[in-house]
Amino acid sequence: MPSDEEREFESLIKSFQLEDYHPTWEDGPNKEDLDEALSIFDEEEFGRYCPRPSFIEQTIEQLKKERKGTLSYITQMLLIQGERAVPPLIKALEDENPRLRCKIAKVLSFFRSSMAFEALVNLSEDKNIDVAICAIQALGDSENKQALIPLHKLLTDQRPEVREIAEKAIIELG
Repeated sequence: MPSDEEREFESLIKSFQLEDYHPTWEDGPNKEDLDEALSIFDEEEFGRYCPRPSFIEQTIEQLKKERKGTLSYITQMLLIQGERAVPPLIKALEDENPRLRCKIAKVLSFFRSSMAFEALVNLSEDKNIDVAICAIQALGDSENKQALIPLHKLLTDQRPEVREIAEKAIIELG
């Protein structure tokens, strides 16, 4: 039987499933869809739904679950929380699960803070090739021209996959 907190979180997830908003992506949100979804919610109004400080940590815990189609909603909830969501996301990068670290990289790419950027740069050098690739793609998606410097450094990485993805991210950033 789900706990009260789990039921409350499920209710929040369902509240994002609006009739006029149906994401078509499974691996995570894109910027246009997130902008559209976030425009539906007023930040102050949403804050009333999640006043507890533990909400961010509970939301991050939901990333660990392999529920199809929830990454976009979780990303939206974390973005609405603003920059205060970044430190707990960075802390969650300590988890050994590479799939979780990839999801967090995708989420961090939407934040514009220097902490989120630095976390992605560090993650781009992860020993796990999949995590490194997720971080490199997130840097490319971040629209942050400062990402060009660490991406250029990755062109000399000994892993050919990393070099290839870094090159694509550089081209994407222009």
